[in-house]
Order: sequence, then C-alpha cells, then structure tokens
Amino acid sequence: MQFLQTISLVLARAVCALALPAAPQVTEAEAVTLENFVISNIYTNTFSDPTNTQFNRTISFLFTDPNSNSTSTICTKSWTQTNSTNTYPTTYSLCDATGNDEAFQWKFDSLT
Repeated sequence: MQFLQTISLVLARAVCALALPAAPQVTEAEAVTLENFVISNIYTNTFSDPTNTQFNRTISFLFTDPNSNSTSTICTKSWTQTNSTNTYPTTYSLCDATGNDEAFQWKFDSLT
C-alpha cells in the first residue's frame, strides 16, 4: 500500500513539473545592458528680496535616458529659502512631458 502511495506521489510531482512553464533561456546576445542616465545643462538661479532675508531659488537641468531611445526632458523646480527655513524639493517632482508617454521624476536627498 505504501508503495502505491509513493508511486502516486512521484507521478503526481512529475505531472506537475511537466505542467509548469519552463524558465525562458536568455542568451548573451539577447541580454540588455543598461546605461547610466545623463544629467547636463544644470542651471541655478537665486533672487533675493531687498533685505536679503528671503531667497527664491530655481534649478533646471536636462535629463537624458539612453536606455529609452535617448529620451530627453527638462526638469525644473523652484523653492523659497529664508535664514531659518529651506523648502527645497524633498518629494518627487515631475519633469516636463517627453512626447513619447514616458515620465521622469526627481528629488533632492539633501542640499548643502
């Protein structure tokens, strides 16, 4: 009896193994190599009030993704800063639309 149960389990596993899809085989020629993003044309502006206690800051740069047919977009963000506060973007900011349904976002981890 145990012999029949063992054979049943082995056959059940064999049938299940045949039913599962095989992992796709990828050759080296098919492998994708990702390239680094490119950030260029970085511009910053700072305007202050007459007493130099509040500053309006802007950063703008060109973001290029070579992995996406070299899609480029301009990213811009403005914020204010005083002697005691700095509201630089610590959450993700959406870059300009690219025209090919791709969206790029960025944020500061820190600002010194």
